[in-house]
Amino acid sequence: MDVIHRLLARVERHGLTVKTSNDFNAFLETRQHVRDDPVSPMFDPAVGELSSKGFWVSVIDAEGEVGSIQACRLDFVDTSLAEWAVGWMSGLYMKQGLLMVPEFLEPPLDSRSRNVRGWLVYHGEMWMARKYRGVGNLFDNMGSLAVLLAYIKWQPDAVWGLVSTELAMRGQGNRMSYPLVERSFLRWSLAAPGIPENEWLVLSERQDLEFLANERSVTGVVLKGD
Repeated sequence: MDVIHRLLARVERHGLTVKTSNDFNAFLETRQHVRDDPVSPMFDPAVGELSSKGFWVSVIDAEGEVGSIQACRLDFVDTSLAEWAVGWMSGLYMKQGLLMVPEFLEPPLDSRSRNVRGWLVYHGEMWMARKYRGVGNLFDNMGSLAVLLAYIKWQPDAVWGLVSTELAMRGQGNRMSYPLVERSFLRWSLAAPGIPENEWLVLSERQDLEFLANERSVTGVVLKGD
C-alpha cells in the first residue's frame, strides 16, 4: 500500500531500517536488551500464543543497534472494550504472578469505549532510543506505521492503547495518530511495577483508520520535519 511505502521512506531517510516480525521470543530478548525490564503480559509469549495474532516492529540503525520497538495484537471482544479491558488486563498480569486491583471495574459513564467491540488491536510497548526522540517526526511516523500495518493486515474495528497522564499531556496519543484520547480509562488501586495508577485510552475506530490511511497517502502531504 502506497501509504506504507511513504512512511517507510520517511523513516529510512534517517539511516534506519524498519523490520517486522511475529517472533515474540525474539521480541522478549530485544526488549530486555534495550529497556532492561520485563515485558508486559500482553506481549509475553509465556502468557499466551502470539505468533498467529500479533506482530512487532523495530528500527535498526547503521551500527545494528535497535532504535525503536512497538507491538500489536488482535483480540475479539463481544461485549465492549469498557466491560472487557479491566478483566482481560488484570488476568494477563495474574499469569505473570502480578496483582492488579482496579479502583473501578469499568471506565466513567459515556466513555467512547462502551461502543467499541469486535476485532480490536491493542498497540503497546512503544519505545524509542533517546537519541532519536527529537529527530524530525520519527516518533510520529513510527506510531502511524504500526497502526496502519495493523489496519492493513487485519481490517480491525478499532486500534487502541494506553498512555500515562504525563505522556497524554505531552500529546503522545495524538502524535501516534490516535484522534481520541480519553482520561481515566483504567484506574488501579494496586498496580504492577511501572504501571501508572491512571491510564488514558487512545483510540482509532474504523473510520478514523480509513481517514488516516487516506490522509497520509495524499500526494504532497509531508509533515514539517519528515
